Amino acid sequence: NIALMDFKTRNSNIDLPEARSAVKTIAQLLEGDSWLADNATESVFKNIAADYKILHLAMHGVTENENPEYSKLLFSSEVDSTEDGLLNAYELYNMNLNADLAVLSACNTGFGKLKKGDGTMSLARAFSYAGCPSLVMSLWSVPSDETANIMVDFYKELKDGNSKEVALRNAKLEYLSTANSERLHPFFWAGFIPIGNAEPIFESSFGFSWIYSILLFIITITICSLFIFFAKNSQNRG
Repeated sequence: NIALMDFKTRNSNIDLPEARSAVKTIAQLLEGDSWLADNATESVFKNIAADYKILHLAMHGVTENENPEYSKLLFSSEVDSTEDGLLNAYELYNMNLNADLAVLSACNTGFGKLKKGDGTMSLARAFSYAGCPSLVMSLWSVPSDETANIMVDFYKELKDGNSKEVALRNAKLEYLSTANSERLHPFFWAGFIPIGNAEPIFESSFGFSWIYSILLFIITITICSLFIFFAKNSQNRG
């Protein structure tokens, strides 16, 4: 029981240094930009989010079951003159995002009140409504350390040209291959699922090498066939 209790989730106000470390690694991997700690403000997100094709939000999330439009992501507590640092679902409904993928690496981002005719009123739904065709969302209060490791591996798999579903699956399998026995429970690794467009974001370098190998094989066979053909013709003439 002690081992199972010795972790923190992304649904409170405690610091998340492992999330910052993961974001730095992911930004370097994708040659992207990152905003950390006090620089990760709600104003920054609202001003620049529409300019990016991949959005990764590693932070605390709060679900409001009775008033799901007030479910929110917690940005920096450094309040500016226009925002309070709480990105509510109802604010996302008024945004236009151009991202191909939004990864909501916080607690319960896919969880919410089931509304007849509308489905689950979650933060993930709000991002989808704002224009994101593909999402990775959480189904419960996810552990922060394990989530950080899975997310880094997820992006490595994406960079290799895998689909979003395969990338997340492989990242979870990688976690299971190295995790301690007390951290093998699905709670630690199964909380995230992909929804929406599952197509790859990056082209596979393996795919190109495979194509080149096939072409080289065809060219080699063609040259050999021509060589044999001309050799036989030369013998017949002789």
